[in-house]
Amino acid sequence: MVGERLRAGPPGHHGSPRPGQLARALAGRPARWRPAGPAVRRPTTARDDEGAHVKIGSISGLTYRVGDLDRTTAFYEALGFRPGKRDERQATVYVNWFWLTFTTADDDAGAAVAPGSGPTLYLKVDDIDEAHAAVRAAGFTPSTEPRKVPAGRREFLLLDPDGHRLAFFTK
Repeated sequence: MVGERLRAGPPGHHGSPRPGQLARALAGRPARWRPAGPAVRRPTTARDDEGAHVKIGSISGLTYRVGDLDRTTAFYEALGFRPGKRDERQATVYVNWFWLTFTTADDDAGAAVAPGSGPTLYLKVDDIDEAHAAVRAAGFTPSTEPRKVPAGRREFLLLDPDGHRLAFFTK
């Protein structure tokens, strides 16, 4: 069932997954991969297999609040990100199909967002020691040396100019 399309209704119909469908699709996965809490609805009737579908194709990018677009884009371009669209308030860089958009504007709700807050961006590399040496050769100082973490991978951390965490890792 993993990878099963969450659907309901006729083809082309859009909406929410049927009650219990997500839980059934995740059955058999290790507990760490299952959503916790009330987000997983339990089936209540035999008709739970009818309803809408949601199909997420990929996670495509992130948006980070930054203080200086020029400084931030120069940092990411030095790491090998490809420059993309830019205007006076935001700039986008790419690695493969994944994008990072940096903005100097507050969030859409008008609340100020502190630069450096947000998720850690994980960047998979083939050789962690080689990547660490290349980052240092580019003039950056990683926060940590390459190390094995409890999850079993080797990684090192680097902060961007606004304090956003980048974790370079290899399995």
